[in-house]
Amino acid sequence: MADYNSNPYDLSAGKITFKEVYERLKKERFPKISKSNQSGYEMAFNRSESLHDLNS
Repeated sequence: MADYNSNPYDLSAGKITFKEVYERLKKERFPKISKSNQSGYEMAFNRSESLHDLNS
């Protein structure tokens, strides 16, 4: 999200998949949130497998 905010008109952003967005979120956000919140994100992500390869 920080990358997007610094350059909101980055046309390459449309080529990123749902899974890649999640991996970025995980890298940036997980160190700052509780283990239970991390587990909630993981569970939701795993249940949305059909979305993993869709472009944003």
